[in-house]
Amino acid sequence: MNKIDPEIFELIRSCSKDESSKLKLEELFAKILKKYETTSSHLKLLENATKHDYDSILITELSLESPGPRIVYVNDGFTKMTGYSREEVIGK
Repeated sequence: MNKIDPEIFELIRSCSKDESSKLKLEELFAKILKKYETTSSHLKLLENATKHDYDSILITELSLESPGPRIVYVNDGFTKMTGYSREEVIGK
């Protein structure tokens, strides 16, 4: 089981009607925490891979409404190729 903050254990205990429901809530929370940690790890790996890529990578929102999709991410390759800083383009 993943390490769960003592405050979370106390909250689970206070929300549980009995020992059985407390154990089920702890188990469910541990599963959610494990999924979060795995997803977070994959996201960090992806971020490191794109950040240090020499190719220019630009990610925008999906919205196509006027004035168009906003830029939410650019990598180091983008800043080197274009000369724009992240601060200049994020949100544009």
